[in-house]
Amino acid sequence: IIAFTDGSAVLKYPFLGGFGVYIKTKNKNYKISKGYCNTKTGRMELKSVIYCLQSIKDKSSKLTIYSDSMYVVNTCNLWIDNWQKLNFIDKKNIDLLKILYKEIRLFSIRPALKHVKGHQVQSDQNSKTKNEKIRCNNIADELADYKRHLIYEVDVPFEDLAIFEQSAFYEENGKLYYKK
Repeated sequence: IIAFTDGSAVLKYPFLGGFGVYIKTKNKNYKISKGYCNTKTGRMELKSVIYCLQSIKDKSSKLTIYSDSMYVVNTCNLWIDNWQKLNFIDKKNIDLLKILYKEIRLFSIRPALKHVKGHQVQSDQNSKTKNEKIRCNNIADELADYKRHLIYEVDVPFEDLAIFEQSAFYEENGKLYYKK
């Protein structure tokens, strides 16, 4: 199974973001996309990989995930095991890192994370394989675009909702959402 993940966010109120996952299996391709508010790009990049891992039901599958985020690739390949031994002390996004660690450990074969350069254009100069990676990564990139959503789940609780437009927020099933 091959997957491509991406996350994005803007750094101004209401801090909208999103993530996208494009999964290719032998039989079918899958697209996952979700919008969030009060978030940051790094969180969306991590969530994209978490959702990817959670969506693979057969945990004995060989999974390769491509990401344009070196932070995510290095976190999964180099750092997360040591960070977990230290209980993620002094790390940002501890809530997501703990989930990511747990999801990686559920696989009998550790998922491979590979870096892919983001925002590339297909070209006749490229090999067929490279153009296919570019195409799939661009799909994940489009899925991660925060503008594609109308409703956004609140990612990190706001310290003081009074400073925001309270009328734009609503609660459903115990979660807080923002509607454009």
